[in-house]
Amino acid sequence: MLKSYQTNLNCKFFSDLILEKEPKLLKKYPATSVKGEMNFDGNTQLGINSLTSRACHYNLLDWKESKDLIKTIKKNYVAFTQNKDPIYVHSWANVMRKGEQIKEHQHALFPYTYDHLSGHLGVLIDGGTTTYYRMENHVLEEKNKEGQMTLFSSPYPHWTSQYNGNNTRVTIAFDIRTYWQWKIDVIKIAKLLWKKI
Repeated sequence: MLKSYQTNLNCKFFSDLILEKEPKLLKKYPATSVKGEMNFDGNTQLGINSLTSRACHYNLLDWKESKDLIKTIKKNYVAFTQNKDPIYVHSWANVMRKGEQIKEHQHALFPYTYDHLSGHLGVLIDGGTTTYYRMENHVLEEKNKEGQMTLFSSPYPHWTSQYNGNNTRVTIAFDIRTYWQWKIDVIKIAKLLWKKI
C-alpha cells in the first residue's frame, strides 16, 4: 500500500536547515551502520560521503525545529492506518546533487503490515525527479513534489530517477514502527534513536 499527502510544511525552512547542518553531520558521524559496518549507505549507492550514509547515527525528529514535521507524520499515519496508538519513528535527510541517484533498496524484509511503514517528504525538488516503487508484479512511479509526503510499506523496493537539476534535491525520509515492532524489530543499541510520537 502507498498513499501521498500534500502538506503545508515550510519546505524552504527545512531545506535551508538541512543544508546548513549537512557539513556538521558529515564531520560528526561516520558512514557506518548501527552495528558498526563500514561504508554503509543503506544500499542506496549514494556513497560514504553522503548524508544518507550517516542516517543510523541521528534522528532528525530530535531537532528542535521538527515539531511541525512530527505532527504531520503522525497526522498522515493516522489517516493512512486509522491507528491512533503511539508510534516510533526514525528520520533522516537525503541530499542529492547533479548526476546522483538513489538506487533500488528497501527498508524491511517483512510481509506488509501497518507495523512496518516508511515515508519521505519532498523538501527541495529541483529538476523533476521521480520515485519508483516495486509493488508485487508492477512498478508505480510518482513525480516528486515539494511538500508531498508519501507513506508506503517498508518492504517495497524503491529508487529514484537520476537527479539532473543544477541545485540540490533534498528529502526527509523516515521509518515507522508500532510499539510491538519497535520492541522486537529494532536492535537494543538503536532503540534510543527512535522517537515515540
